[in-house]
Amino acid sequence: MQLRIHLIFTLGSMLLFINLTMAQSNPRSNEGMIWIEAIENVKFNDRFSSTLLWHHRIFLDREQTYQNIYWASLNAKISKNFSVSGGLIYFRYHKYSYDKYLAVPEVRPFQSITYSTVLGKVKTSFRFMVEERYMSQTKNGEVMNDHDFNFRFRNRFKAIIPLISSVKLELSNEYIINGANMDVDRFNQNRASARIHYYLKALSLDVNAGYLHWLVNTTKEMQHRHSLMVGIKHQINFMR
Repeated sequence: MQLRIHLIFTLGSMLLFINLTMAQSNPRSNEGMIWIEAIENVKFNDRFSSTLLWHHRIFLDREQTYQNIYWASLNAKISKNFSVSGGLIYFRYHKYSYDKYLAVPEVRPFQSITYSTVLGKVKTSFRFMVEERYMSQTKNGEVMNDHDFNFRFRNRFKAIIPLISSVKLELSNEYIINGANMDVDRFNQNRASARIHYYLKALSLDVNAGYLHWLVNTTKEMQHRHSLMVGIKHQINFMR
């Protein structure tokens, strides 16, 4: 089993290297961001739970430009190591078009499967996620009723490493690939992050902060987004 995990992480590292190598051939830009995250996890029993998530992303170098994400999912544990999830993401981003800023919506149903295991004291996981993206079109400074559609495939590796009492280090890498429904590059983006978690047991609250390197392929250039992440995660447990 450990051999399988090592093979999965090796394959992920190889794919990441290939993607980053391809990215170096395009023009590059750098910008700063802040990610604010709030998560509510509701645990119904040993098998079923639900996740509610809110993301607010602020671009430091772009006036009045932001992104908001709302996520709701139902999660089910199907064996000791495997779990599945399905839900809906509502993505709303601010873009500049024809001398004004538009709030553009995008709806993403999604499905995922996650393999988790423990190596010593380190919790590791690999999540494969499929998104069906319905992206609203814009024209002449207006948001249209029509939309573009594309599949997107997200592959995330994560490790949780205990440091001292109530403090853990999370290392994560997610590479994202576009489907073939649109005239876009197959490589979409890569997200590599490191963050520190502090758990307040009395409040069932996780407070965390860290750094995210977000590499985004815009077809015209590779954008290196250097992001400060701050977040909280609360859990409601109906099993108590």
